[in-house]
Amino acid sequence: MTQLSESPERLRSRAVILLEEPERVLREVLAHMTEHAEVTLTESGALLESPFGSVSVERFSDRVFVEAAAESPEILALIQAFVAEHVHEFAGEETAVEWSGDGTGGVGAELPPAKFRLARVLRAFDLTPRMRRLVFACEDPSLYAEGAGYHIRLFPPPEQGAPRWPKPKPDGKPDWPIGEALPVNRVYTIRAADRVAGTISVDFALHEGGASPGADFARKALPGAEVGLMGPGGDGLPQAERLILFGDESAAPAIARMLEESPPEAEIEAFIEVADAGEEQDLVSLARARVVWLRRGAASPGRSGLLEAALEARLAEGGLEGAFIWAGCEKAVAARMRKITASVAPQMKRRARLYAYWELGSQSDGKAT
Repeated sequence: MTQLSESPERLRSRAVILLEEPERVLREVLAHMTEHAEVTLTESGALLESPFGSVSVERFSDRVFVEAAAESPEILALIQAFVAEHVHEFAGEETAVEWSGDGTGGVGAELPPAKFRLARVLRAFDLTPRMRRLVFACEDPSLYAEGAGYHIRLFPPPEQGAPRWPKPKPDGKPDWPIGEALPVNRVYTIRAADRVAGTISVDFALHEGGASPGADFARKALPGAEVGLMGPGGDGLPQAERLILFGDESAAPAIARMLEESPPEAEIEAFIEVADAGEEQDLVSLARARVVWLRRGAASPGRSGLLEAALEARLAEGGLEGAFIWAGCEKAVAARMRKITASVAPQMKRRARLYAYWELGSQSDGKAT
């Protein structure tokens, strides 16, 4: 297998995956992974790298060898589950993914799957007419504080009956109950973590029309309601001298957190699409920051074209030395923004992360992965 360059103290686990169409599956998985990690193609596979860990992939005939590496059992567990989820998405749920080495069985016998924890609602209030904050009491908020990934998978309680929580499977994915007992979940940004108060805060965009499990829970949540959390995961604050950020309401909590956590010497430009002036928030930062609110008015979310136009205009201005471009928005919008970046500023390919946070027509009301 291709050897990883990480330091030897990293935890490592390996899997051999048999595939009927290895070339197709590997091609589709790697194309999708460009949204989540830096993907470097090798002669027989690829190396995926992120601030939290690495995955080496190598193809031999009808099988693929995968090696995951991370600095903690919690992050290794998240990587194991993430790999298994995407193999099953593109190769089918019947494809076996079993890990050996560190973290075998997901996270080891002493930990719940993928750092599953319980939290309890303390209070809820509106930030704007369409953005509501829930503050949760949790066991160890330092896990979600500065330096960690920004995202958690949140499991609201069922409307009826007691919740049933997961156990780890050999592939690293959680073993959930089936049928009606399976809890609904969505991915959200951890807006803030308070070690002293023992709390984390999550902001929910309140969608209009259609089923929206997370937003519906946020509207009705009462103090004492218990939820499940998995994570944290995903990227955190990009390490760059200058940040150029783009996003709609779904990414506003992540952008707000980046503004707050950036050091005074950083330079930040943020372009945030919202429905109208009533959705504009007072954002704070120690950095040299400029926030531009893009009001879409009567246009539908995901169809205004404002973020694409803002990106194209900003790239045309130049002055991208030392900059990192980040975006979170609707899936098709993110795809168009990646094409714009590749066309107008191809030199930014390795210094850009343009994420699909949600998809038109789906019921995803949080960050989609």
